[in-house]
Amino acid sequence: MPIPVNRPGSTQPGNLRISYGDYFTAVHDFLTTDDGRSLIRVLSQHLGHPITMADIDQIDIVIQKHGAFYHPARVDVGIDDKPIPFVVNLAVSPEGQAGLHHEFNLLSQIGQSFSRRYVPAVYFQDAGGDGKNTPRFPMFLGEWLTGYHEFHIHCGDDQTQSIRIWGPAKRTALASKQKRLLYHRVAEILTYYYNLETFEQIFPWHHGAGDFVVRLSDTDLDLRLITVRGYSSLIETNGNDLITILNALLRFFLHLSLRTRIDRLDGTGDLVWADDTAVEGTVFGFFDGLAHKGHFSEGQESPVNLMRFYLSRLSRAYLTETLEDILRAYPHQSPERHLMASHQIDHAKVLFGCIQQHPMNIYH
Repeated sequence: MPIPVNRPGSTQPGNLRISYGDYFTAVHDFLTTDDGRSLIRVLSQHLGHPITMADIDQIDIVIQKHGAFYHPARVDVGIDDKPIPFVVNLAVSPEGQAGLHHEFNLLSQIGQSFSRRYVPAVYFQDAGGDGKNTPRFPMFLGEWLTGYHEFHIHCGDDQTQSIRIWGPAKRTALASKQKRLLYHRVAEILTYYYNLETFEQIFPWHHGAGDFVVRLSDTDLDLRLITVRGYSSLIETNGNDLITILNALLRFFLHLSLRTRIDRLDGTGDLVWADDTAVEGTVFGFFDGLAHKGHFSEGQESPVNLMRFYLSRLSRAYLTETLEDILRAYPHQSPERHLMASHQIDHAKVLFGCIQQHPMNIYH
């Protein structure tokens, strides 16, 4: 039977046909290439002592989802009757294959460059399949985030929005306070990874692609970003003086406030615009992300205080104009651009009100 290779927003050719047999054979080959030496090395590091293939009881491979770019599998390696979980990200489409090697390198780079880790560790990359009877597909082995699940906006019969977590047994709806905290964590993570002086940032990312996953507890929720497709500056500038830095940070913040509101209904449906809960969460999360960063240079104010003051001096009209300028960078036919543009004026009003409402308590 063929695996699904088309979903909303993907550019995979409609005639691409990959069977489940091709998929499992390719992952099996990837894990056992060269007598499984790469896998044995990772397992030995994980367990803290050397092992051999003979120590492995079994390997279970389970397809988790059919995404726009990858078809990830959970791989449970059984040793002493205890499963050790990993993820294998496999790309079958030309688009996914072109970006997989780059993403592996970015995940490695970001994992090593920042003291806080919000992305999964990655271990090795290669290809699986013999290229004759079975196509060869590039893939990489990474950390399995136990207890974390995808989440998406759901609309009830009365059109009231909720966030539902795709748990193993059922889809749990978040309470209102949890929704704000979820958007808070999204903004905090992306701001933490933003480089204040080179303007590099993680982009593109999309809630609709399941880029973030959440783990829910009785008192808190924890988020991780499971994919990094790009890390570069989205603006062109020749300087990095304080004004340039603040202007670039403003554009990052405003763009972030727009992107956090875009999802796909129930993960696979049409694009949907999140309610105003996302705005408040984004504002607080942005400043919490800044609080994790050092000063621009010796003797200057913290980024939090500088940006708080900078935002307090801006008018709603200026915010609206800057939002319009950000949208011009999107392709004219982009569905995301049309969705953001249709809500832009109201978004600017809500965002401005949220900033003005908490001028002294944005970070505490």
